[in-house]
Amino acid sequence: MHHAFLHGRRAHDLASAAASRIRSSRTGLAALDGAAKIAQAAAGGVSLLRGETYLPAVIGTFGMWLVGFFLLLTSDAANPTAKGVYTLVLLGPISYLALVAFRGSNTVLKFAFTGVSLVVAALGLGFLLDSHAFAVAGGVFSLLTAPAAWYLAYERIMHGIEAERARHEDSEELELGIDRRQPAAVSSPAHR
Repeated sequence: MHHAFLHGRRAHDLASAAASRIRSSRTGLAALDGAAKIAQAAAGGVSLLRGETYLPAVIGTFGMWLVGFFLLLTSDAANPTAKGVYTLVLLGPISYLALVAFRGSNTVLKFAFTGVSLVVAALGLGFLLDSHAFAVAGGVFSLLTAPAAWYLAYERIMHGIEAERARHEDSEELELGIDRRQPAAVSSPAHR
């Protein structure tokens, strides 16, 4: 009997230790998640400081919404209705920001905004209706939308690299006295 008690006690201690590790890892993951959300909001600010307007509006809107959602999830007010309403409210700014995308010709950007709208709508309804099906749909939409978002990020990075390379080449040419911005004087037969 004493032997069985010791094994039971040991199993309980191991289970308690495992539960403690899970709680602490959740806290750590939550902190990392919160930091990522703050970083996204900060990225919008950096883009704004660089003189851009549309990109900071998009990144900043999502970043600040994510920070707020993180704060909601970690508060006592995190009930399904609050999460659902807070999620669905994002559809307004998404629609406003998508107007610019849909006026342009970038098909990938249009796809990304459509996908994000579907993700937000499905997740919001999933929270409000306590629907596993809507939550799964939101996950599927996010997986389908992710490649477009990653492509847009790649495109943006490559555009920045090319612009930086061109600026560097221009500065080297100016140091050598070559100015491609002004056409070279052409001697015509009339001027000879």
